[in-house]
Amino acid sequence: MTEQEIREALPTEAVGRVKSVTLRGTTATLVVDASGLGRPQAEALEETIRARIEGLDGVDTAHV
Repeated sequence: MTEQEIREALPTEAVGRVKSVTLRGTTATLVVDASGLGRPQAEALEETIRARIEGLDGVDTAHV
């Protein structure tokens, strides 16, 4: 698994919001710009990203 493969696996609603992706071992860390979203929308986006990324082979944990 590479950082580019993680970016390619992002849900479409997150593509323009993810500012950086770092992969260390089996932990992926994503910095996401949630500006303009309300709290419920930001939390839903975080959960959507986490569920998609933690489902990838080679990624056990996603910090969003």
